[in-house]
Amino acid sequence: MPLLSALEIIKILASFGYKPVRQTGSYIHLLHPETNRLVTVPNHPEIASGTLLSILKQADIGKDEFQKHVK
Repeated sequence: MPLLSALEIIKILASFGYKPVRQTGSYIHLLHPETNRLVTVPNHPEIASGTLLSILKQADIGKDEFQKHVK
């Protein structure tokens, strides 16, 4: 998995329909309006690959599908 910043991950999740709803400390919470899935992204300059995999699991997005959106 590539090393991405929180903002890059949030932009990619937005392309899947997720929208930021609130921020708690250094965590940004995104919600998908149709599925009501809540995804939490730590607001850090680099997100570890294990953390990114956890975010994708929360969002129910496959690794291959996510990587198609990485520029």
